[in-house]
Amino acid sequence: MTDPRTGAILALVSTPSYDPNLFVDGISSKDYSALLNDPNTPLVNRATQGVYPPASTVKPYVAVSALSAG
Repeated sequence: MTDPRTGAILALVSTPSYDPNLFVDGISSKDYSALLNDPNTPLVNRATQGVYPPASTVKPYVAVSALSAG
């Protein structure tokens, strides 16, 4: 979520998540392996590491430009 006036980032969210408390006292090999092998890849932060096609983010700007131009 961004502030529309300044463009400042107000919040970042990534799902699925995991319990970060697993790492506090040291995570067991079993738990770490479960996180690594989870098909939903909860250790990947999709907000900063996700790879998405650029067209999906460009389309709204192109549409606004086209509507503004008439």
